[in-house]
Amino acid sequence: MRKLLLVFSFIAACGVLNSGFAQKIEEIALRDFTKCSADNKSTGYATPCKDALASTDVAKALALSAKQNFSLHIEGDTLLLAAKVVSGDIQYAGKPYLCCDIQAYLDPIADGIYAAKFRWKEMDKSLLELSLMNVAQPSSRSITYNGSGQFPDPLSNTDKSVLKNAGMELTEHAFEINQEFGMRKVTVIKGDACLLSVAPCQVIYTADGKSLEFMVKSALLDKRDLSRFVFVGIHTSEDKEHAISIRIEELLFGYNPARYDAFMHFVTVTLVQQIERQAAPLARYSAGYSNGGAWALDMLLDKPDIFSGAIIMSPAQWKSRTDTRLPARRVFVGAGQLETSFHVNAHTVTTNLRARGALVQETYVPSGHSMNTWSNVWSRSLLALSQDAPVQRP
Repeated sequence: MRKLLLVFSFIAACGVLNSGFAQKIEEIALRDFTKCSADNKSTGYATPCKDALASTDVAKALALSAKQNFSLHIEGDTLLLAAKVVSGDIQYAGKPYLCCDIQAYLDPIADGIYAAKFRWKEMDKSLLELSLMNVAQPSSRSITYNGSGQFPDPLSNTDKSVLKNAGMELTEHAFEINQEFGMRKVTVIKGDACLLSVAPCQVIYTADGKSLEFMVKSALLDKRDLSRFVFVGIHTSEDKEHAISIRIEELLFGYNPARYDAFMHFVTVTLVQQIERQAAPLARYSAGYSNGGAWALDMLLDKPDIFSGAIIMSPAQWKSRTDTRLPARRVFVGAGQLETSFHVNAHTVTTNLRARGALVQETYVPSGHSMNTWSNVWSRSLLALSQDAPVQRP
């Protein structure tokens, strides 16, 4: 399950970077991490970057690779990664590519040995899960590191008893978007106070249905009380050939207006009617990460009569199109500090929301474009919503 979510995180990151809408991972343009510059050094590596390997780094990397096929070493602001990879195991791109808290190439230092060095002032406090996306087994495996005393590793497992023990009910549905765009899988998870009616509960609609069960379980294992929540997760299209482009067109304004509008109607009309059954909840929130984060913001701004707030995680690039005021609306914004553009986007979105009157809670995790970031932002958002009286739905 974690491996599948790593792949999904990678696609979430790359889907907005490739204007050609590549459909296969091996066709997506793999960007290297930003190279360190004199400015990075002068600021004490306040911004993460990929540094050149010195001869001492090469020696350390060779020693690491002699012990394990894939390993890391962190000392202060420096992360050193080394991998021993059989050439035939590299499936595309020519050299190993890291995913997902850091997305970058490892570079050759010897025959079958690859390495990379990254600098960031908080590196020893980072939360990492890294794998080699384009390397076949058995050379590749995930490695983890958690130097943070503040942000836990996302906890989950495939055992549905986690939900059952919390009194929650998971159901799977298929609803029609419209005649042109067909059916879509939807996962619904209800807290025990919401099984008969959503009236006493807060309902969260997310465009990231594929990972919803993982996220809810992770929050439960993080000791969150979800008894008065209903989670509605819309899955990506099952059209494997065009799934990435369809997701972009549904979630990001301007790519395909007909599909974008149809998806908005599907969520705000069809699903609201089907899931809530005319029993208005205490509050509704839109939620999502990456492209889904930009979508969650647009849902709140376009439909403030429907949504009370939003959970916006690592939002994709977004442009303001309305002057919608959001007085006292609760919005949760977060991103990973090892992300590049998404981290900047989160700060930009926060400034915009506060100017509209929204009450914004920010969470920035010492990790990247991955579940390490999103599960922590999600869990803290749910904690705040469960502890405080919700803003009534307009």
